[in-house]
Amino acid sequence: LDFEGNVLLKESEVVLAFGHRYGLVGPNGSGKSTFMRALGKGEIGGIPDDIKVLYVDQEVAGDETKSAVDMVIEADTERLELLAEKEELEKKKEECDKREEAEDYNEKDIEEAQEMQERLTEVYKELHVIGAHSAEHRA
Repeated sequence: LDFEGNVLLKESEVVLAFGHRYGLVGPNGSGKSTFMRALGKGEIGGIPDDIKVLYVDQEVAGDETKSAVDMVIEADTERLELLAEKEELEKKKEECDKREEAEDYNEKDIEEAQEMQERLTEVYKELHVIGAHSAEHRA
């Protein structure tokens, strides 16, 4: 792991046990934040697909209306994007259902509704896989 031409880690191994919490200790400028940022961005290999690492910048601007847990939850952009897509797809599906009930649809509408339902099912599965329902508890 390099940063601005300085080698921070070379031929190193980090072993972490699931369910444990860890802290990094070292002098300022030793690369703790750089390591954590790289870990959070997936730039460090060897992390199983079912493990999610989030990095919340230590210099994030404070907001009196948000707790630390809220800040961590907001760092999970994949979850937020999936939730937004789910909401959008559910609204569109509801509109399609209303058109269907009113018999105001054509073959193209039916195909679009099927594709939308397939994508919505995928989004539900992805949300389940990443444990979106338990995000606050895990934060």
